[in-house]
Amino acid sequence: MKTRIGGIRGFLTKLEFSYDSMSKHQFDAELDEIVKLVDILREEAARYYKEKSFDQYSIGELDDDTDDDRGVVYSVINSIPFLVKNVDTEDIYEDNYLVSFCEERTRELMKARAINTHNEFWKQHQTVAGNVYGSVPSELLRRENIETLIDYSWIEKSVDIIDFKVSGYTRERILKYVSEHFRSYIIVDEIRTNSLLVLRYNDI
Repeated sequence: MKTRIGGIRGFLTKLEFSYDSMSKHQFDAELDEIVKLVDILREEAARYYKEKSFDQYSIGELDDDTDDDRGVVYSVINSIPFLVKNVDTEDIYEDNYLVSFCEERTRELMKARAINTHNEFWKQHQTVAGNVYGSVPSELLRRENIETLIDYSWIEKSVDIIDFKVSGYTRERILKYVSEHFRSYIIVDEIRTNSLLVLRYNDI
């Protein structure tokens, strides 16, 4: 359910931009998406009151035959909108692509006057592993920062904040599970809480 709520929050931000820009077509499309998410949320809430459990925990399948448990259990502790710069190639290591991508990301963040916010966030959330190479939480930015990055084709996506404390898994086992089961993610050490967290980027 938190994923739905985060998705609604993201579309509300887009709805505000569409209203300000007087884009009726875009406004109507985003409003339709919000209505769909609200309908799904209503169904999930009804299921909760019937079964007395939200989708707070997700249970994976067996990792291998040597596991003693019935799979990994993790908790989605929050869902927030991020602005994401997507890669546009399947092989990021070809022809120095990743270096050029990171240089372009830095230039765009500087032009949007968002570089300090970006760097401060990632200083407090040190990357351990992942396959997303340009992102920053939308809620940390001003509207003009967001608008400039969107002009550079950054896209707002809902990101689930996940921890694995309930699983009792080792750090290595968490990394293995995430790399095998999540399509787009960053694993971070959160300095403030001294916790290993996973950012799961939805729809990319």
